[in-house]
Amino acid sequence: MADISGNLIEIGNPSTTYTAFRVKEYSPKIEPLYASATRNMEGAFRGALIGNFTNLVLKTAPMTQANMQNLIGHLLQPYFNVKYYDAHTGTVKTEQFHLNGNINPTLQQRQGSYWQELEFDIVANTKRSW
Repeated sequence: MADISGNLIEIGNPSTTYTAFRVKEYSPKIEPLYASATRNMEGAFRGALIGNFTNLVLKTAPMTQANMQNLIGHLLQPYFNVKYYDAHTGTVKTEQFHLNGNINPTLQQRQGSYWQELEFDIVANTKRSW
């Protein structure tokens, strides 16, 4: 089993080193993606399973302006590499991900300015192989 006492996520590009980000909420999900998904009048589901994809929903710990800029810079790329703890296998995996939706930073200004947190979720580019 992987050591999960440290950072649960590191983000980087193939040509650069990874940057670790402390998280205060880490919610790994495995989401199925279907093609032509429908329900008939009785409510029965029909669809072709494309695959199951890893989705990580994250909320960071407080960070400086420089760390926030670095993280947002990675997230705004078309794709980026992520090292993350996989709850299903109990290991650390590395995969390419993309941002799923918005990023929502929260600025805290008591006792100096720093970024309190950033909420975002990312989805793996390729389906999971079991």
